[in-house]
Amino acid sequence: MKDITAKELKERFTLKQLQAYNSEIRSKYNEMIFNYRKLEKQFEARVKTDVKKRTKELEKNYNNQLKEKDKKLKEKDKLIEEKDKQIDALKEKIARMESKMNNDASNSGLPTSKTAIGKKKYIPNSRVKTGKPKGYEN
Repeated sequence: MKDITAKELKERFTLKQLQAYNSEIRSKYNEMIFNYRKLEKQFEARVKTDVKKRTKELEKNYNNQLKEKDKKLKEKDKLIEEKDKQIDALKEKIARMESKMNNDASNSGLPTSKTAIGKKKYIPNSRVKTGKPKGYEN
């Protein structure tokens, strides 16, 4: 578009025409500003609505995941509890077996002849010590 000089403007248009044109342009400009602000508010409202919707979806998803994890944790806790019971039962069984293995003449009513080979035999002595030297007669 070719630039128009002030002289050419004066020749083509009267002052009233230019003022009317200027007023028309300002009016259109103000209308555009009004429409822009209106659209901006609509956009902000829509964004706000979309953000709330997405936030609710994410919270729901997060809560579902938490419930699943809690459920899995409870299952694992049950398994651990069962394993602990098994361990306790096995410990008791081991203790009983060890006590049976450790029985000999010193801690049970077994005769010394039943004491395992290689283990020192315990022969009980029911005599009371008097404190006198050995072989002392009187």
